[in-house]
Amino acid sequence: MKKKLLTLFVLSFLVFGLAACKNKSTEQKEVVTPETGNVVDVSDKNTQEVTVTPGDVLYLKLIGKEQGMQWMAASPTSSDCITLKNQTVEGLNQPKTDAVFQWWIKIEKTCTFNLQFDYSKIKEAPATSFQVKVISQ
Repeated sequence: MKKKLLTLFVLSFLVFGLAACKNKSTEQKEVVTPETGNVVDVSDKNTQEVTVTPGDVLYLKLIGKEQGMQWMAASPTSSDCITLKNQTVEGLNQPKTDAVFQWWIKIEKTCTFNLQFDYSKIKEAPATSFQVKVISQ
């Protein structure tokens, strides 16, 4: 009788233990939004609205013409709604060359947000800004 109870106890412990482990592993999985292949260029959309779909990628290209000035993100470029995929800067502080700032931002879910970049010297007030309202549906 004791052996049957012990066996039953061990089997119950294993079954519930494995079930608990299985539930933990499924809770920790992140939901990844697949890319749609659609790249939306917002470079000429300053002060406008753009409508996108989760999985789309926003592309932004801004040019810096003044020495010592740069474009910087004034709003988050990564959150539960968006993910910064890539950012490049070419020609920064090169004489007689415009600096080219580029961002690729993936839309992760339906949401509405403002994306803003400021053009300034570090720790100074912006000389100008770029802002676009993004509506993901």
